[in-house]
Amino acid sequence: MTDRELLEVILKRVEAIDTKLITTDESMATMNTQLVTLDENVAMMNTKIATLDANMVTVNTKLTTLDEKVTTLDKKVTTLDEKVTSMDTKLDAVTQQVVRNSEDIATLRTTLDTVAVQTAQNAELQPSLDSAVAKIAELETDMKIVKRLISS
Repeated sequence: MTDRELLEVILKRVEAIDTKLITTDESMATMNTQLVTLDENVAMMNTKIATLDANMVTVNTKLTTLDEKVTTLDKKVTTLDEKVTSMDTKLDAVTQQVVRNSEDIATLRTTLDTVAVQTAQNAELQPSLDSAVAKIAELETDMKIVKRLISS
């Protein structure tokens, strides 16, 4: 594989990782929006619970009904807490992937720098190689002439 081909492969991999990072960033933005919505819903539920508590003082006859509603709300809050915990876990996994992707990009950039240095070194050696090939061609021509002279 030539240096150019290796460089193209590396660049394609870097582009793929960049695409994955963009997708990851978009997913994180969506999750953050969902977390904000969940926080607003929890705040609304907390407000409703406070209102229910105030109403329970004045409406003792409906205490049983209100207790059932509070129990239902508590279950929903627990479900929301579980969902938030699940999203936190997913966010941690995404964050770890972003770190791994960043490390991969750093490795690829280091490899790319090495390839660039090797390419520059190869370019510096090319004139010497061309000169050596020309000298070998001259020597081969001279050897053919000498062989002809010897065989004549």
